[in-house]
Amino acid sequence: MSPVKIIAQRATKLHAGALVAGFFKDDRPLAGLSAEIDWIHNGIISHLILRGRIRGDLKETTLLATQRKLHVNNILLIGLGKKDPLTPQTLQEVYSHISHTLSQLHITDYAVEWFGPTGPAVEEAKIVEAVLAGLGTDPGRSIERTLLVPDEEKAQRIRQRMQSATGDA
Repeated sequence: MSPVKIIAQRATKLHAGALVAGFFKDDRPLAGLSAEIDWIHNGIISHLILRGRIRGDLKETTLLATQRKLHVNNILLIGLGKKDPLTPQTLQEVYSHISHTLSQLHITDYAVEWFGPTGPAVEEAKIVEAVLAGLGTDPGRSIERTLLVPDEEKAQRIRQRMQSATGDA
């Protein structure tokens, strides 16, 4: 079995200890899970950006309360830096930072957004390996990791790549 569960699901349906969303420094308006969270929470992320409280710098980390509008206890926002140079190495560093941060917060059940390319990608296998390496595994702790992807087709491709990378059947 894969150490990471892959699903295509909306944030409003998700149950987890934490929900992790990323946003780019140079991508406005917000997109993906950050945009969904921003809309649900009446523009909280947009307000923080407009006030200069967060910028989206690489690995910039902000913990937000969910205000009971989602079935998660915490929202962790991660800055992804500039959109263009999002390499497998950068992705591995970001996912590793997320894993370490949540471990420090003693959160053992989390869902994290897929930050890799959303279309078919030539380097998708490298990206999946980077994500797996970044999220890592901790044999001493029981951690439930869920990777949220944009659609079921993408989820299936990532599951297949992950099975190939881990050797799981």
